[in-house]
Amino acid sequence: MSPILETNLFFPLIALSLLYLIILKLTTSSKKRSPLPPGPRPWPIVGNIFQLGKSPVHISLANLAQVHGPLMLVKFGARPIIVGSTPAAAREILQIHDRALSGRYVSNPLQIKGSKIHNLALAFVDSCHDHFKRVKSVYKGELFSSKILDAQTEVRENKIMGLVKYLGSKEGQVVKIKEQVAFVAINILGNATVSRDLVDFEGKGIGEGLVENIRKYSELGGIPQLADMFPILSGWDLQRYYKKLMDVFEKVCGIWADLIKEQREQRNVGRRDFAKALVESGFSDDQINAVLMEVFSAGIESNLDPTLIDMTDKFDVTMLKEQRLYVIPKLRRPFIN
Repeated sequence: MSPILETNLFFPLIALSLLYLIILKLTTSSKKRSPLPPGPRPWPIVGNIFQLGKSPVHISLANLAQVHGPLMLVKFGARPIIVGSTPAAAREILQIHDRALSGRYVSNPLQIKGSKIHNLALAFVDSCHDHFKRVKSVYKGELFSSKILDAQTEVRENKIMGLVKYLGSKEGQVVKIKEQVAFVAINILGNATVSRDLVDFEGKGIGEGLVENIRKYSELGGIPQLADMFPILSGWDLQRYYKKLMDVFEKVCGIWADLIKEQREQRNVGRRDFAKALVESGFSDDQINAVLMEVFSAGIESNLDPTLIDMTDKFDVTMLKEQRLYVIPKLRRPFIN
């Protein structure tokens, strides 16, 4: 391209860009905007991301709230976020205006047509619609009701006592307590949802790899998405987030696929568990997969530090962190208070 032609194109492009910015400013400022709370002044493009610093996000937001008030506006890229940081603000959001604000923000790449998780499980429901109420109702009635929890008491006790006996068999060996607790959680949930153990204390069984995949699923869910921070990228999964999430999702759901099929074929036969309740309530396979994934993710990937559990008082089990495990199990009672 010749220098003359480059010059002839340069100035018109600059003029058009300036004209576009002026028109955009005039049109956006002329529209009536809803009042927004105060907040730190955002930087162009990135918003307030760099103002959060290196501290954990909740600490950075708490520090900003001391300056800007209990209800403030921050921007992650171009995405506005309202932050409430006092009991009064939380009450306003979760109690007074709970219906209007009950939906969750669902990452843009997950909202693609035919998504296997968007609006199917509570964690990915963006509004309080009929399916939200349906899932909430089945959780309350078929998994967390007093009657159901009482019926599962013996199963939970047996699994925990089994863990104590297993630790007794490993005296003098190094044991990863966190992994063992996760395997117990898997089997407690497995019995509540599909009426069977999924792994043994070595992690083997039809649920082999479940813990690792659940953790990978949770890690992927915490990765910031460009399409969420910059709406102009909506509809583009530049980080292949949905594909990576679905790869893990389908591996996990493959564990109980045959069990759900059995429930459909033997609908009125055998013990009633959570999966059977979902089938009888008319949930599709996709809906059941999304709900069970949510249940196992919440039950396994917790912040519990097993090394802080006081096992000495109940079981006479002594644990030494990061050292060989010395246990002297004395099973005083066949159950746990």
